[in-house]
Order: sequence, then structure tokens, then C-alpha cells
Amino acid sequence: LWNFPTASKRPPLFIVDYFLAQLKQENVIVASIRVDEDGALARSSEFTSFLVAKEITLDTTGGYASWLKGKIERPHRTIASKVRAMLYNSGLSHDFWCYAAEGAADAYRYSFHSAIQMTPYEAWYGIKPNIKHLRVWGCIVYIRFPSPKKLDDRV
Repeated sequence: LWNFPTASKRPPLFIVDYFLAQLKQENVIVASIRVDEDGALARSSEFTSFLVAKEITLDTTGGYASWLKGKIERPHRTIASKVRAMLYNSGLSHDFWCYAAEGAADAYRYSFHSAIQMTPYEAWYGIKPNIKHLRVWGCIVYIRFPSPKKLDDRV
């Protein structure tokens, strides 16, 4: 599961292009992309012409028909719940939802899933994930600056 938050509703073509390039490096061929029929992407001529140029089929689902989107809706709901819990627990404002979503997606990728009997990270890359870099989300972080020497500039 990957997430790419954007600042606007304009089709994030540079993000889709970057993601497709990453998948190509992994030898994954994308044949189709599924979006909401009533969403901004399905109505965007810029996005549809981008997909035509890449020879990718655009599949649309009916509006408010999450059951047509298959298995992806459950992880989205799980991550949304984690984001709400992370923001509430840390006491941070909703302005930090984007960072919370990235942290929740990382936690999701590194968590064991009984349906596949491994983590999604392990299923994709074939190795167990290293989680030593993970920290409690929203915790206080102290930045340590080395003490300047006696004759060093202090500006």
C-alpha cells in the first residue's frame, strides 16, 4: 500500500508517473488503474490522455459503490482509523494528517497480515522489513547541536 498525499484536487500526474516508473523498475506492468467514476481523476481529460499515452486502461467504479473497488477499501479504512488515533493520541492538530497517514501506511506495511502469512513489505520485496528506524509517532524529538569551539563563528 502506497500513499501520495497532494495539496490540490488537480490530477497528480507527476506522482502517477513517478509511481509507474518505480513499478517498472520492479518489473511490474500496470495494465489498468481503477478510480471513482464521480471523482476528479475520472473526469480529468489531462489524466485520461496521460493514461492513453502510457497505454493504461482506465477502469471506473460507480459513485458511492466501495464494494466495486475490491480489497483496497479495507486498508484505506484501517489507515484512516490509525490516522485518527495517532492525531488524537499525540494531541496534534488535523493539519498533520498527511504525516500521520505516511506513518500509518508504514505501520500497515510492516505489520503481519494473517491472509498472506507475512507482512506486505515482505510479500513485495521478499525480505523481512527492518523496523529499527520506527519511532512513536508524535513523540518529542530533541535536536542535538554540537557545542561550538572557542574560536568558531557563532552566527
